[in-house]
Amino acid sequence: MVRLRIQRKEDHLKLYETLPSTQAQTGFNDISFVHNSLPEISFDDVTLDTAVCQMTLVHPLIINALTGGSDAVTTTNASLAKIAAATSSAMAVGSQYGAIKNLDAPESFKIVRKVNPKGIIFANLSAKAPLYFVEKAVDMIEANALQIHLNTAQELAMAEGDRDFTGYLKNIEQICRIAQVPVIIKETGSGLSKQCIIKLLNCGVQGIDVGGAGGTDFIALEAARSSTDSLGELFGWGIPTATSLTDAYQVTKLQTSLIASGGIITASDAAKSLALGADAFAIAGNLLTHLTTFGIDETIKHLNKLLDNLKIIMVLTGSLKVSELKKVPLLFTGTYLDHLKTLGLNPVSLAKSR
Repeated sequence: MVRLRIQRKEDHLKLYETLPSTQAQTGFNDISFVHNSLPEISFDDVTLDTAVCQMTLVHPLIINALTGGSDAVTTTNASLAKIAAATSSAMAVGSQYGAIKNLDAPESFKIVRKVNPKGIIFANLSAKAPLYFVEKAVDMIEANALQIHLNTAQELAMAEGDRDFTGYLKNIEQICRIAQVPVIIKETGSGLSKQCIIKLLNCGVQGIDVGGAGGTDFIALEAARSSTDSLGELFGWGIPTATSLTDAYQVTKLQTSLIASGGIITASDAAKSLALGADAFAIAGNLLTHLTTFGIDETIKHLNKLLDNLKIIMVLTGSLKVSELKKVPLLFTGTYLDHLKTLGLNPVSLAKSR
């Protein structure tokens, strides 16, 4: 089982580049900004700082959990840490479960703090992790926060994956009670519903990362890893990122930090996620593609350009601060508009003000 977990970590990185796109859409293509021809602001005055779980971020871009737990991916994590340091981005590591339980390449995680000693770094564990793992995961990388990931769809797609998901909420509640850092719940590609978020808030979580459908499809990834086509009908499973984000914002306003992730690629995607209520946005798969294709320096340039384009969009909407994007008018069409109606939300009211 230990060797299988390590091999899975390595397979994910190799297979991601060849994974075909599935039918899931983020929903951001159904959302448009209303152009402001008279913004009355200066580009140089636009600021990108934001806050997540009372941590001040230089900008809202987070490098989300990708990998760890294998000697072969230590170099990848070191590269991601260099990118995070160079761009002043917060960063999350992959699941540390194996590194704590079986000592699976703990250096592949520790390297992140060594390379980026002053950065904001999130630890990562599964929702089933024993309580004594919490302190170990945080201490391993001197983490500023702890991600608890929910990956039910992925587990069910793995032949060796879990089949029993009972007790997760109670365990999350206990983790929140003992953790010395903020706890952020992170879905891994299937999105979070309003009902699930309410339950999580009752557990005491301080941050929600919606991890919606439209990004990496872990059912498809696991199907590719096992060379099976029996899961094809489940490709694209989940709640689109924009829909999950909108649902989440209805219950997290002013009380819990909200992170958008799941298929966010462009500055436009990022700006729309912030306009829908997110305090920050996270990217993973697209960043990995740039890193493996173009290297560290070009990936740094890519992220800086994304942030620069985000500032341009903010000027075009008259937004001096990230929080002001939540107040700009939006236009909704297509499936996302249908989702709003199904959720019982007023599209006109939401379009004018979130």
